[in-house]
Amino acid sequence: MPTYEYRGTTSTGTVTTGKQDASDVASLVTALRNRGVFPSEINDVTKAKTTSAFSKKISIPVMSIFCTQLASVLGAGVPLSTGLDIIREQIEDREMRRILDDVYSKIQQGRTLTDAFSNYRNQFPNMFINMLEAGEMSGNLDMCLGRAGITFTKQKRINDKIRGAMIYPMVLLCLTILVAGGLVVFIVPMFSGMLEAAGGSLPWSTRLLVSMSDWLQAYWHVFLISIALVVTSFRVWLSSPKGRLTFDTFLLKIPKVGPLLFIIAAGRYTRTLSAMSAAGVPLAQALEVTARSMGNKFLQVKIEGVLEEIKMGATLSAPLARSKAVPDMICHMTRLGEESGTLDHLMDQSADYYEDQSDSAITKLTAMLEPAIILLMGVIVCFVVISILIPMFDSVLAQAG
Repeated sequence: MPTYEYRGTTSTGTVTTGKQDASDVASLVTALRNRGVFPSEINDVTKAKTTSAFSKKISIPVMSIFCTQLASVLGAGVPLSTGLDIIREQIEDREMRRILDDVYSKIQQGRTLTDAFSNYRNQFPNMFINMLEAGEMSGNLDMCLGRAGITFTKQKRINDKIRGAMIYPMVLLCLTILVAGGLVVFIVPMFSGMLEAAGGSLPWSTRLLVSMSDWLQAYWHVFLISIALVVTSFRVWLSSPKGRLTFDTFLLKIPKVGPLLFIIAAGRYTRTLSAMSAAGVPLAQALEVTARSMGNKFLQVKIEGVLEEIKMGATLSAPLARSKAVPDMICHMTRLGEESGTLDHLMDQSADYYEDQSDSAITKLTAMLEPAIILLMGVIVCFVVISILIPMFDSVLAQAG
């Protein structure tokens, strides 16, 4: 049975607080009123306790659907509580449905939408909570949710594009590893005895293959454990702030890959800043959220440096240009937006441009990766085959001579 924390007043005007188990909010309200307590605030502490930094994050596709649907419902004039009731029945994600059930009960108690989602901040993108707060403060909740929905939809499209583009190269890479492993573990041992019996000195490549084959057959478990330890250590290092910063800095320096990541980050920066500016979120707060949405720790640190200058009274365009965190065109558009008061509109146009550039860059990168991996597979197979055939030919020629 859920446990609720309540705050209310008695018939004499005395404020009272406490905790009580009840099957639902309505049952608790009835029980409290029978005791002469009129509740003004009720929190489900059972559900709140299950929310922490380790709770399941709500995915971008789910956020896209929810924001778009709720914006459409509110735009049609449907009351918030009714809209939430409709949407929570249609959401397929279990965690999101659980959260919406709790949010709906809090809205029924008269709490704001921002307050109702406050226990779940760790599970939602920072932008979402800020857009809710800005929408409720300005009275344009449907517009703010609509902008958030568009932003999440664009992010989903880019993410899907990247995943889709990488599927075939990753399949080829895995196939290359399997083929190379199969040749070394199963094919080389079939010829190693024959090659050693033939006598003579073996080429260095053949000796290398035979040694690798013997070692893998004897210590395959050590090899697998080593791989697992390396992967685990890398993931732990990558989860640390310093590790993530070092790795993201390295990614930006890789030819072809670095410029692509830079363009994708520019699209995320402009789209997020545009949505939050249009919603009326203060620039410092909007830039703080925008920095975390770029997907690259190195660029995030650069934008956070810009944020510090803004807090000291600087305009956005000047420190942004010095940071080199975004392309020069965005810096120029930012300056024009500040001068004309149309920052959100110009950032929106820039986002469209850089998202189109991202699509093109992803397609080009995929077109280069596929033949490169196929070539790598061919080189590995040829190396193994030639390393086996050369000593066999030498043996045949020696016997013929």
